[in-house]
Amino acid sequence: AAGVSNRCLEVLSPTYKQRNEDFRKLFKKLPDTERLIVDYSCALQRDILLQGRLYLSENWLCFYSNIFRWETTITILLKDVTSLTKEKTAKLIPNAIQISTEHEKNFFTSFGARDRSYMMIFRLWQNALMDKTLSPKELWHIVHQCYGTELGLTSEDDDYVSPTSLQSPPTVPHSLGNLSSLDITNDEELPTDPSNSSDTQEESEVESFCTDLSGRLHINTVVRMSVDKLYDLLFSDTHFIQHLFSQRHFTDLSVHEWQQDSSSGNSSRVLSYTIAINNPLGPKTAPVVDTQTLHKSSTWGECYVVDSEVITSGIPYQDYFYTVHRYCLTSVNKHKSRLRVSSDICYRKQPWSLVKALIEKNTWSGIEEYYRHMEMEVCKLETLLQSEVSVMSTGEVPSADSAKTPPGLRRRKRNCPRRAGERERERDGAGGGGGERGNRGIGDERERRAAGKSVDIAILKSLCSSFSLVVLVALNMMLFYKLWALERAAHTLETWHSYSLTDSPLPQTAGEWAQVLQLQRQFHQAQMNKWQQILQSSVTLLDQMKQSLEKLHRGMITPEVQQESESEPETLTDQ
Repeated sequence: AAGVSNRCLEVLSPTYKQRNEDFRKLFKKLPDTERLIVDYSCALQRDILLQGRLYLSENWLCFYSNIFRWETTITILLKDVTSLTKEKTAKLIPNAIQISTEHEKNFFTSFGARDRSYMMIFRLWQNALMDKTLSPKELWHIVHQCYGTELGLTSEDDDYVSPTSLQSPPTVPHSLGNLSSLDITNDEELPTDPSNSSDTQEESEVESFCTDLSGRLHINTVVRMSVDKLYDLLFSDTHFIQHLFSQRHFTDLSVHEWQQDSSSGNSSRVLSYTIAINNPLGPKTAPVVDTQTLHKSSTWGECYVVDSEVITSGIPYQDYFYTVHRYCLTSVNKHKSRLRVSSDICYRKQPWSLVKALIEKNTWSGIEEYYRHMEMEVCKLETLLQSEVSVMSTGEVPSADSAKTPPGLRRRKRNCPRRAGERERERDGAGGGGGERGNRGIGDERERRAAGKSVDIAILKSLCSSFSLVVLVALNMMLFYKLWALERAAHTLETWHSYSLTDSPLPQTAGEWAQVLQLQRQFHQAQMNKWQQILQSSVTLLDQMKQSLEKLHRGMITPEVQQESESEPETLTDQ
């Protein structure tokens, strides 16, 4: 009875060893070095839902389903995956993941814990793209977390590592800059298939630090300034933000103070402003509310992650969508940092395909233009600050406190709004805003000159268009007159010929017939000469019209080319 009970438990709750044996039997074409890491119960959406299991190894993602002996097998090399997105079944239930390659898309649904499964798949996919292999300790730590300590294995099975060997003494917490790899501490929860609980706060924070948004990456650049200075530049009420908004024609800017949420530990603030809209049929301006959230795990001197949710009112289909943005600021060294900005469009309700295409086209164009402008302004300020630092560094002497501070000591940023405010007041007190005001004046002057040039070009274009219309109308009238004269001559000839045949008496003798033939020959020759003249004049007129159109075309292009050639030296001078 005890043996039967144990076999029943094995069937209902198979061990890792049995799962790994099933994995090798089902997918025999995979390399022998591939070892099962984790598997999930899910379903593949085709014409019907194919319930089965998703198997993950270090380099492969495999699916197997057997419904009434109808087998479905899928093997995907992780390096071939082009996108990995969270989806909703029937656009309502958040329990699906879509895995896409260049040739197909596979929609997997019915996950018990969709977000945790997605996180593990993403980590293995990221490691495969970076050609990073798991060490035995890392691999077995994941396996123990997913399947428990009773794996059905012993130390004689390959490179098996027991749970006791994975225990390590407490160490300093990992910095957030290392979270992109698959290094896992013992206290981190990993995805397990039977669990249906929601993501923990730690997992969502880890995911937020190691991934960009699924939409588009706009900025990924290294800036020659510290990560703290870059954070103050972008997320404090500085002259830089005011200058950027004024160049973008954003008005009525209102910046609230950072407030810390006691429950989540994150800090947030709200920005409100008004943007200009180039829509002839809609409103000229629209109010915007930007809610920014600073993650509590942001570390002073190492990494800042800020999520921004932007809601624009007063525009078409405003109740359908909003945009989210993620700013990831990481330290490269003491004087360099990396700025990475990604965005995505979120929908409150699904619009029609035509409306969705219109929304995405207009929204992406505006977002990309804004971040191109932001990156350009950051690079300008970086060059300005670098020149100031090079001048000031000649008389700089390190303080005694900085000399005593160990280089490896990390300081935790607990109250980001307070530190940001203090650093901003210190910068204002030191008089560091003069360069920004100078930049703003230069930018305004350039903007006025560019506006004047655009007005001149528009006037020249309108004059050329008017002149071309007048010329085309005149040529059309002349051509119409020639055609009318040709038709009138032909009609007159036909009338005269019919009249002469009906009214004249017929010739009676051979001499009279010869005279008629001679007159007919002379008449035909005269008419032939007349037709040749008419055709020659028509060809000449068409050549004249062609030459006029070519001159007109050159006259329309020349002002624009001349304006561009004149603007190039100014651009080089500005740069």
